[in-house]
Amino acid sequence: MKNASLLFDTAVYIGFQNQVKIIEPGWLSMVVIQELMAGSSGRSDLKYWENMSRYYTRKNRLLTPNDEAWRTAGRILNHLLSDLSRNDAGRRRPKLSNDKKQSIIRDVLIAVSAKQHGVTVISDNEDFPLLLDYYDFRWQSAHSFFAGT
Repeated sequence: MKNASLLFDTAVYIGFQNQVKIIEPGWLSMVVIQELMAGSSGRSDLKYWENMSRYYTRKNRLLTPNDEAWRTAGRILNHLLSDLSRNDAGRRRPKLSNDKKQSIIRDVLIAVSAKQHGVTVISDNEDFPLLLDYYDFRWQSAHSFFAGT
């Protein structure tokens, strides 16, 4: 797989730091930048991710979810929550924690914006295989990806 058609999820930047440094993916998601900036441990980390965002913007390879991505994400989340409610006798929407809701929303936006640009998401985040049941996008496990490099 060519690096030009790859997007690393936040989990890759955290769990595969050493391998990521030698592979420059072709794309970066603004959603990933937001997550990495929010979790930065200091000014130098924050500055690094700000600079990466600007670098990928200059290269026209920064994916920022557009209005269609948000609408598509809403439909996907609706279907996912409807399916989860089938496990409830009263068919109520499941009560996901706020953290889980926010996490899955961001992951859906990453998947949708990646598909819009023909990009493969690389991640070991548990949400991506689940999302394949609701949305057809390209995803590969980070473990299998880095095993092949």
